[in-house]
Amino acid sequence: MGIRFFVCFFASFAIVLLGCATASTQVSSEPHDKPLTAQDLDSAYSGFQDEANDTKFHVLDQILYAAEGRYANFLVNLTKLRSKFSALQLKSSDAVLRQKVDTHLADQLDPLIHLLVQYKKTVFKLRLAVTASRSRWLKDRYKFANEDGRRILFGDIDLIVESVKDLDGAVRLKSREHTRALPPVLRNVCRVGVSVGFESSLCEYFNKQQLTN
Repeated sequence: MGIRFFVCFFASFAIVLLGCATASTQVSSEPHDKPLTAQDLDSAYSGFQDEANDTKFHVLDQILYAAEGRYANFLVNLTKLRSKFSALQLKSSDAVLRQKVDTHLADQLDPLIHLLVQYKKTVFKLRLAVTASRSRWLKDRYKFANEDGRRILFGDIDLIVESVKDLDGAVRLKSREHTRALPPVLRNVCRVGVSVGFESSLCEYFNKQQLTN
């Protein structure tokens, strides 16, 4: 009986010691919370800024993708229309009709074409600026992972983006004005279109455009 008691006692004592040792090992192996150093904060901030720069370039890619295809066909069609009007002015003997065409060209079509050309040039300028800025960034990303670096990368680009937005608004406004002013001119032109070499198919095209708008 006595021997069995001592055996059980020492076995229980050994288990307790083992448990304490295990607990001690677990506690000592847990990481201690340490205050972040200035270097840690700088590293985290740089990582955040670099991610922000990367996101900004992706956004600019999307802007360019949308802008580069916008108005391309519209400019082609308006340029063709401008050529047709120019040919009509040379061939038509109707002074009143020529004056109406001149007025439309001066007030509507030529300014709209000018805006579209400026829009195209500005979008191309944006493409060049984004390409150059991305090239600088990729050479040393963390050099630009701060507020000053961000201004260097995107300061001029942001101004060009604003110019693109302004021109886009101006094009849409002038396009609406041109669309309202064009039908009366076309009605007069298309009456004598064939005789002066103004293609009737072009008249049909714009008539259909008016019906679908």
